[in-house]
Amino acid sequence: MDDAAVIPNEIGGYKITGILGEGGMSIVYTATQKHPERTVAIKVLRNGLYSPIASKRFHLEVEILGKLDHPWIAKIFEAGTHDDGNGATPYYVMEHVENARELTQYLEDEKLNRRELLKLFTMITSAVEHGHHRGIVHRDIKPGNILIDSKGEPKLIDFGVARSLSSDKVNEQAMTEAGRLVGTVQFMAPEQVDAKIADIDARCDVYALGAVLYQMLTTRLPRTLEGLPIYEAVRQICKEDPVLPTIYDDTIDQDLEAIIMKAIEKDRGKRYQTAGAFGRDMLRYLGDMPIKARKVTALDRTR
Repeated sequence: MDDAAVIPNEIGGYKITGILGEGGMSIVYTATQKHPERTVAIKVLRNGLYSPIASKRFHLEVEILGKLDHPWIAKIFEAGTHDDGNGATPYYVMEHVENARELTQYLEDEKLNRRELLKLFTMITSAVEHGHHRGIVHRDIKPGNILIDSKGEPKLIDFGVARSLSSDKVNEQAMTEAGRLVGTVQFMAPEQVDAKIADIDARCDVYALGAVLYQMLTTRLPRTLEGLPIYEAVRQICKEDPVLPTIYDDTIDQDLEAIIMKAIEKDRGKRYQTAGAFGRDMLRYLGDMPIKARKVTALDRTR
């Protein structure tokens, strides 16, 4: 029987009340904590998937989340192991975001105007920048890993493929396997899919944020990769320029387009170098100030 079909009654003293979500490596349950009394989420490694690599990845996620303390990143409360009949299975307890919706669903439901949408996006960049300041690259930023709570504020989740910039603290074998892409291809930067590049840094998160913003504004993605063989998707990501967002929405002005295109530059040296720089340029745009993404012209100065 599938492990998701049998819901445990209790894990680590927490009463399990249902399944919140499932992934390839783990299951997330909702649970009740007695002291303090609250609803939490518990992430557990799937039955039968215990291995040294899976365990290292899981424990690394716990270590990474433990370093982060930001209102727009889901918090971790506790970690441990429990015996589900297969030996000591790791789990961790984290903040349960009440009435949360994934970013795309939230935008479909709420119909934000552009200014509201861009303000929400700057909150997301702030959460990512906090991780970067703690030496953590998320590596899988996408709408499905951005929850929006009942107050309309974001919660960044799922650091399962995240990486510490302090290489001495990370066993890279736990994060990547030969020939396997880590992340979600539609939001992956060229350096993430290029086997020749090993020094992945915070700029891959900048690229992913740019792709998220592109989708938030146009409901489309910079490239159409669905159904392509992986080698062709990799070729397009590395070699072909993305479609301009104004092709899909001609109400996007040249400054906003310049910001998006700078974030999703194939050459990471030409991107915003941090999520914070990206967010600050968006704040300049919202404040009707000259942006860094393009040069100020004489006409701009006159305006």
